[in-house]
Amino acid sequence: MNCVVKSTLLVSFFLSFLSTAAGQNSLAIQDVTGRLGETVETSILMTTTASTHGFSLGVSHDESQLSLPANAVNEGLILSGALTPVFWQVNVFPTGFTIGCVTDFSFPFLTIPPGADMEIVTVAYLVAPDALFGSTPLSFTTSLGDPPVPNVLDN
Repeated sequence: MNCVVKSTLLVSFFLSFLSTAAGQNSLAIQDVTGRLGETVETSILMTTTASTHGFSLGVSHDESQLSLPANAVNEGLILSGALTPVFWQVNVFPTGFTIGCVTDFSFPFLTIPPGADMEIVTVAYLVAPDALFGSTPLSFTTSLGDPPVPNVLDN
């Protein structure tokens, strides 16, 4: 039996850094399908028209349908190799996770280049063996953490 893990929210927002316009940025969670009791991997994708110095985000899920095993949240493809972040903080909660990422602390800053649908995070969810057949949402949230972590791209 399959359980569809579906993202239900696309967050789009405008940011400015040092009072300069940054253009439109967006985050999206890929839709995936998994079987009961198995692990399913999804990606968080970033689209931006400006270089990005870091980001923070939170993603929530239904804890009766999904869980996050140890080391389930990792840097995506764009953050491998030369772009390995100098700061990468993941906090896992029963209902989701938060991430803080900074690519560099020193000038000239190493940044994520502008681009579309760049994989910044991979997440491996465990589908509950007794999950209900159908879909379950993954949603960007600002309600996880103490203090709560905002969804921000820093250009």
